[in-house]
Formats: sequence, C-alpha cells, structure tokens
Amino acid sequence: KQFLQAEIELQWALVHMKRDKPFRGIQLMLSAHRLIADGMERYPDFYPFRKSAGILTALLATIPPEYQWASRLAGLHGDVREGRVLLESFIEASAKSDSFLIEEALAARSFVSCYLENDPQTAYRYWIRAAGLGEPGPLFAWVQVKLALRAGWNDAARNALRALPARGFERLPLLHYLQGLAELQALDPSAERHFSLFFDRYP
Repeated sequence: KQFLQAEIELQWALVHMKRDKPFRGIQLMLSAHRLIADGMERYPDFYPFRKSAGILTALLATIPPEYQWASRLAGLHGDVREGRVLLESFIEASAKSDSFLIEEALAARSFVSCYLENDPQTAYRYWIRAAGLGEPGPLFAWVQVKLALRAGWNDAARNALRALPARGFERLPLLHYLQGLAELQALDPSAERHFSLFFDRYP
C-alpha cells in the first residue's frame, strides 16, 4: 500500500512538472520521497521501492534553481548517477523474479541516460538490448520512438511506427504525432496525414 501511495504521488509530481506547476510538483516529490525512504527502511526486501527511489533521485537533480531551496530545506538532494544505479539495482533484482514493473524501469533507465545524462545514442542502444525488438505495444513503441528521434536515428523511429498494428495508434493517438515528426524529418508528404489524424483526436 505504501509503495502504491508513493507511486501515485510520484506520477502526479511528473504531471505537475510537465504542466509548468513546479512548486506543486516538488511538494509531491517530497511527499513521495518520505513514503519511499520509510518503505525502504521498514521493508528492505521489497525491492520495487528501488525503482521509485531511482526515478525520484534522478528527478530531484532536475529541480529548477529557483525551487532548490525547498529540497534543501527538506534535506534532499538529487543525483542522476545515483538514480541510475538504483534503477539498475531494481532491474537486476527483477530479472530473477519477472517483475511486472521491469519495462517501466527499463524505460526510466533509458530516459535517464537520454535526457539527464545527455547520451541519447547509448540510451537507445540500451533500450533495444534490454527490452528487445519484439512486437511492441503502443507504450513500448512510444519509448522506442522517443529515444530514436532524440538519438537522431529517424529511420529507426519510422520503422518502429510502421511495424506497430493500427490498434496501437487507436490506443495511443500521440503516436500519430510522433510519426508525423518522423515522416516530416524524412521529407515524406505522408507527415501531413499523420498530423491530421492526431488533430482529429486532440482538437
């Protein structure tokens, strides 16, 4: 229960940060951190806390300078490398138990390398090696395409999207937007159709 409470607060923190409400996002990060730290201490064998701790530790390193006083006041510090190590620790433990959170952790680990360590090519290679090139669902494809585009491998992004069944786009229409970007960068006129499909769903 405590893990789920921390996860909910962490996800809402991400939503608020994404929507330019950093103060509320930081409040929720601090609340999630308390739950995670307490959970890791009380339940040391419950390793899923490591996934959340890794994401949160990396995120705390991205707090805008004008809000860093709040994290310092709470005695928190962010560290991208430490966050990555925690995620890798969770991934290693998950390999032995087939955790349902493994793909989320692999995606988080890849995004940490891509966006926070500014190494998108290594991040993309890590994702492909760790998650494989099986028949992807829409979220799986979204991660792969975001990483490929960031790494500058436009053809890899186009191929991943073209391999996705149509129902994947129905479940996650944002993929139409990403395919529009990928086709536009390839100077393919089909980009217009993909952008139109996205706008049809998000007017």
